[in-house]
Amino acid sequence: MNSALKLNALQSGPFTAQKNLVDVVLPAGKQYDLTKSYLNLVCSMTQTDASGTGATYNWAANWKDSAGGNSHNQFCNAALVKNCRMTSDRVGILEDRRRNDVLIQQLKTYSNNDDDFLGTRYKDLCQIYGQGNLKFAPNIEFIKEGSTKSRVSDMQIQIPLKDCFELANHSNLPCDKLGDTRLHFELNLDKLRIDFEMGAGTRTTEWGNVKYTVMAEDTTVGPVSTLTTTEKFEDLGQSPFWVNQRLNIQGDISDASATTGFNEDKLINSIEWLTSGADKGKLKLTMDSAFTDISAGSTMKNVVVDGTIAEVSLSVNEAELILEESGTMEKQDELVYSTYLNEEDNGSSLTSFSRLYNCEENAFNLLVCLPDASSDLVCVNGTGATQYEDYRIRVDNVDLTNRKVVAGANPSPLYYDRAGMYMLNANLPLKNLIEVAKRTNELWDDRYKTSPRKLFFMGTPLSQTPQRKLVQLSINGASGAGGVNSIQLYKQIVKQVKL
Repeated sequence: MNSALKLNALQSGPFTAQKNLVDVVLPAGKQYDLTKSYLNLVCSMTQTDASGTGATYNWAANWKDSAGGNSHNQFCNAALVKNCRMTSDRVGILEDRRRNDVLIQQLKTYSNNDDDFLGTRYKDLCQIYGQGNLKFAPNIEFIKEGSTKSRVSDMQIQIPLKDCFELANHSNLPCDKLGDTRLHFELNLDKLRIDFEMGAGTRTTEWGNVKYTVMAEDTTVGPVSTLTTTEKFEDLGQSPFWVNQRLNIQGDISDASATTGFNEDKLINSIEWLTSGADKGKLKLTMDSAFTDISAGSTMKNVVVDGTIAEVSLSVNEAELILEESGTMEKQDELVYSTYLNEEDNGSSLTSFSRLYNCEENAFNLLVCLPDASSDLVCVNGTGATQYEDYRIRVDNVDLTNRKVVAGANPSPLYYDRAGMYMLNANLPLKNLIEVAKRTNELWDDRYKTSPRKLFFMGTPLSQTPQRKLVQLSINGASGAGGVNSIQLYKQIVKQVKL
C-alpha cells in the first residue's frame, strides 16, 4: 500500500502576484507515484460588509483580461502555473515547461468532454453555471435547510503534477537514482481575480431564475420577519438561498387608501422546505428581525429579494506538495519520456503570416497555440470576424497537406483530421470537438451558443530525423480581424536519461 507525504514549499506564504515562486524538493532514496500527487495551495478567505453581521457570501474566481477586468474565460486549476521546471542532483534538468498555462488549457479543452469537467467540478477553482443556472463557490458549505449557519472554510487548490510535467505520468519516479529532485513553479496569481457573486442588482442574472426571488403576499397583522417563495422547488439544489445569507428585501404595504414601500437588508436565520399542503415545495425564509409591519386591512405585496454588497478576498497562505510513495521499488537503468519545449513569437498582426522555425531532431509533435490578446490564455479564433481562415504547414520544404487546412466558421474535414492526428500521436484522447470557449458568465443552456467564441487548433505530428527540421507555418486571416499576434510553439520531444 502506498503512503502519502506532505512536503512544505521552501518559500513561506502568503503568496501574491509579486511573490509567486514555489519550490519543493522530493527527497532522494525512494520512488514516487507522481500520477496521484499534486501541488496544494492552501487559501483563506475574508468576507467583509458594512453591516458587520458576519453573513456568508457567494463568490467566483475569474481570469483577468489585459485591462485587469473579468475575461469570463473558464480555466483549469493548472492554468495557475505559468512556468514549471523539474531538476535533480544527478541528472540536471529533467523538464522545463514554459507557458504551461496556455498548453494545458488547450489540451484539456480537446481531451476532456462535459462529463470530465463535471466530474472534477467539486475541486475546480473556476466554476461555471450548472444545470440549475446557479454557481456556488467551492469552499463554502451552503446550508439550504434548517438553522445551522452556512460556513466559509479554508480552500485548497489542487494542481495535479501530471498537468505540469510529463514525468508525472510515471508511477515510479526513481529518486533513488536521481537524488534530490526539485520542482519549481511560477504561479499566475497576477491573473486571478475574485468577484462577488449574487450581489446587489443580480437577481435577474445570477439567481437561477428571477421567479425564485419573488415572494408571496401576506396579510398577517404585526411585525413581519418571514417570507415564503412563490415558486416551488423539487430539489434544494435549485434554491438560491442559504442560512446566514444577507438579503435586500423590497416591497409595498398597501391598504385601501395608500401604498408605502419598504427596503431593508436582513439576514436569513433559518429555512424551512414546506412538505405538505398547498405550499408544498415552497421555501419559508425566517429573518433575524422584522423588516416591515402590517397593520389591519393592509397587504404586503410586490416583494422581491436581491443580494447585498460585500468585499471578498482570497489569500494563498501556504504551498505544499502531496506526494505518494510507490508501493514497490522498480529497478531502472534509464528514463524514456516525452516533454515539451516552448518557443514564443509574435506575428505583428499580419493577416498573411509565414515564418520558418527550427524543430529538434527528436521532436515528434508540434502544437501551435495562438492565445487571444485579452486573456493571453485561450486560443480563440476571433472575437468578431473570423481571425484565422486557414493554415498550412511545410516540413523541410515538403507540404504536410495537399491543400489549405480551412479553419474558419465552417472548418473542413481536413482540419478535424489534423487535430485527431496530433492528439493520437500525443497519446491523448480526442473527446471534444465542439470548439466553443466556455464562459463563466453564461447560463447552462447558453454555454455552447456564444457567438463568436470559436476555438482554434493547429498541430501536427512530426517525424523524428537525424538532423533538425525546418518547419514553415503559413496562416491566413481576414483583414480587419486582428491577424496573427502572440504565438506559442510547443515542440513535444523524446528524452532519454541514463541512470
